[in-house]
Amino acid sequence: MARRNMCAAEQQSCNDLYSGPSARPLPPPLMKPHQLLADRNPGRGVSWVRRRDWHIISSGVLMYTNDERFQVLHSEGSDDWILQIKYVQKRDNGTYECQVAVPEAFILGADEHHVDAGSTINLVCIIEKSPVPPQYVFWYHNARMINYDAARGVSVATAPGPKTQSALAIRAAGPQHSGNYTCAAANTEPAHIFVYVSEGIAERVDRTYVRLKFETLRRPCGALD
Repeated sequence: MARRNMCAAEQQSCNDLYSGPSARPLPPPLMKPHQLLADRNPGRGVSWVRRRDWHIISSGVLMYTNDERFQVLHSEGSDDWILQIKYVQKRDNGTYECQVAVPEAFILGADEHHVDAGSTINLVCIIEKSPVPPQYVFWYHNARMINYDAARGVSVATAPGPKTQSALAIRAAGPQHSGNYTCAAANTEPAHIFVYVSEGIAERVDRTYVRLKFETLRRPCGALD
């Protein structure tokens, strides 16, 4: 009788709603969605996990369940990630855990990079553990962003993916290219490397030879062995 009254209130046919093996009863009309809040996670991607079976429900805004009662509510720019469960049932009882994914960035190689003057500076930055690949990766020389310095021999190529890779190349490096280089992306701790641009080995040898020869010629005759 309750179901028939509900059908009448919705002006639908009971035969359509409650016939056949795939029919599902409507939830109680006053039941409200239940919401779980992961608050103030500064821009990081949040994964929701059901502890009972360690089932990953969502990662970021991507859902990993066929149960359409589950939904993640997140507004762009907001720090809140809300897991909403509609039409709560007894089987939904249990502990739900939010896990914050912290993207990591690192530049391949050591903390210092040495190149010869006139050669090409090649740096590669890897960004991983990001729920969503970063849309942009920015490179800085000291405090100046250099992504668009094509006229100065700079090029940047970024390949988004589970491990986003961004490659920086600077042609015909000179002493002015020495300094701190930073790879940065949204919601990711930046990575740093210090680049030293020095003269080539052959040129350093030539300069050393000229300096020693000059100093020898300047010595007093009595000082020579």
